[in-house]
Amino acid sequence: ALLNIDALGIREAAVEDFALVGKLDYQSSLFRPFADPRYNNFSKLRIWNHRKIELPEQPDSLPSGLDVVAFLDSGDPWIVQQDLERGNIWLLAAGWQPTSSTFALSSKFLPILLGMLDPRGNTRVQDWTYEVGESIAVEEEVLEILDAEGTRVTEEVARLGPSQVVFSEPGIYQLVSAERQRRVSIRIPFSESKLDAQDSEVFEQYGVQLGRTVTDTERRESARQLKVEELEGKQKLWQWLLAAGIVILIAETFLGGWTARRAARQLATS
Repeated sequence: ALLNIDALGIREAAVEDFALVGKLDYQSSLFRPFADPRYNNFSKLRIWNHRKIELPEQPDSLPSGLDVVAFLDSGDPWIVQQDLERGNIWLLAAGWQPTSSTFALSSKFLPILLGMLDPRGNTRVQDWTYEVGESIAVEEEVLEILDAEGTRVTEEVARLGPSQVVFSEPGIYQLVSAERQRRVSIRIPFSESKLDAQDSEVFEQYGVQLGRTVTDTERRESARQLKVEELEGKQKLWQWLLAAGIVILIAETFLGGWTARRAARQLATS
């Protein structure tokens, strides 16, 4: 009744193991933030059980504003959107309880939930990063451009055209329009910080004396030699101690023999 569809069927789907997210409509405001290949990986989202939503096959039977923005890998609808004049109706084929899916544990859960609450993005502040001198396309009329402190910037910093804005200085700026507030970050181009290696001969021409950098192999070899020298030093100490013991043993043997012969002579004379 809410969707105004007479022939709408909803029944429990037969899931053998789990279902995966299939086709997504990246033109929809709900999934537009995931259009970048870095963020559109939904392969870790597992759906243990879901309902099979059966929409009428004839497009004329569907009310205006109804759109399937996400499908499962089986081809069944996952998220259905009904755009109304004063809001939206979202129909999910699977819940986010742990017994139904891992949707609530996914990093995509919060952005999708916020997208359902504000699909047009009227109350959201969008952040974008550009470089100095890069043309920023604007779809709506920009009323004013503010810096990070909320002060209106001059035309020397931001040149505003009919459908674009170009900044000449890095910083954080806000593009304020009647419908939304858009925050942009302007950075120095990466090409200005790109470094190229120079030959040592170029520095020697300017009288710059370059030292020699020790490689990891040389450092390991030096450490090994120090360890060998330390072991050799310990071995020499044991050699001296062993020699001293032998000398003491010889002296004790000689002294014992001399004492025994002396005692024998005294017994013979007496």
